[in-house]
Amino acid sequence: MDKKIIIFDIDGTLYDNKNKCLYESSIECIKTLYEKGHELVIASGRSFPMISNIDKIKKYINTYILINGQIILRNGIEIYKEAIELNKLKKLLDDFNEYDIPYGCISSSLERLSKINQDVNHAYTSFCLKEPVVDEDYYLKDDIYQIWCFGDNDKIKDFIIQHPDYDFMPWGGTGYDVVPKGRNKARTIKKLIEILGYEMKDVIALGDGYNDISMINTVGFGIAMGNACDELKEVADYITDDIDKDGVYKVFKYLNMI
Repeated sequence: MDKKIIIFDIDGTLYDNKNKCLYESSIECIKTLYEKGHELVIASGRSFPMISNIDKIKKYINTYILINGQIILRNGIEIYKEAIELNKLKKLLDDFNEYDIPYGCISSSLERLSKINQDVNHAYTSFCLKEPVVDEDYYLKDDIYQIWCFGDNDKIKDFIIQHPDYDFMPWGGTGYDVVPKGRNKARTIKKLIEILGYEMKDVIALGDGYNDISMINTVGFGIAMGNACDELKEVADYITDDIDKDGVYKVFKYLNMI
């Protein structure tokens, strides 16, 4: 198949949190790929209301894999979603409270925190985000697709060992995305290509973080940004340049796709 599905992570791949920008070279690359008929997909840990930082390229994107694979949004319609079961969710949140670990609950439209402390502030500041509203009981008011937790590595490490049924994906130094084990970007990409009629060999993906490891390790051609974590680079088929050195543009130029 000449046409590819090309999947982009946002933070650290398309959007530079440090410099608070989407680079013009990346925008031009995506525009060209779109004009050549490729299916462009965003795969992010963020929910849809949290991706205003890529407004400049949304006209080229029809499909979004959101909240680390918990939702697929295509042409504005949720074609797949899987919330965390309420009884399992309540048990996890009770454990966070017992350990005095701040957490957040993410629905398809809102994010709420149990409380705000220096660990929460550090994570959000590193991603240039404003902390959501505090509402400890939000999980009772809407379907929840992902949890955040916040704390130093040693404290969270002990918690992870005691909760093997969940995947903990670090971000922002003190933050973690938490989802039921195996409910990741790779799992949802497999669902998406079945829907669209592609094969995995026709899928290219770019990422930089821990939450991209399953995706990069699964697709036909997985690309790590030069600024990616070492664990992601180890499973990538190719390592491009850093985000602030036109890494997105350079890899598609290398592949003769633009």
